[in-house]
Amino acid sequence: MRYYFDDFGCVRCGQKTATYGFNGFCKVCCELVMARMRFAFGRRQEAGAKKDYADQQLRKVALADELLRDLR
Repeated sequence: MRYYFDDFGCVRCGQKTATYGFNGFCKVCCELVMARMRFAFGRRQEAGAKKDYADQQLRKVALADELLRDLR
């Protein structure tokens, strides 16, 4: 993502002269995205995980484990 930033600028705002943050974002946009993620996670943590979502994720983990079992 650093190469992307060097060539095209920030993924969000496109600014090329800004200080690099991480994941292709400039430092300002990186902080904004992290703040939004903290808000989103915090809001869902208060409500708790939806039962069907948790079950769906566990099925995906079990399927991935089964598919990759012979590679261990």
